[in-house]
Amino acid sequence: MSISAREIHELNIRHYRKLLETETDPGRRQTITFLLRREEISLARLERSISSGSLSPSRANRASETD
Repeated sequence: MSISAREIHELNIRHYRKLLETETDPGRRQTITFLLRREEISLARLERSISSGSLSPSRANRASETD
């Protein structure tokens, strides 16, 4: 079984959102928020690339490894 780049981004986003539910340290919250935003941006780019046809789903997995 192979996990797709999209699934990895979605799992990371879920993880960061869950961390933000309980984290109270301002510095850690800022770092988690930064990482969350970066994942959301990467996922949006990946989905745009796939939907525009410029990147097939199989190539998307390799392309996101370099983000």
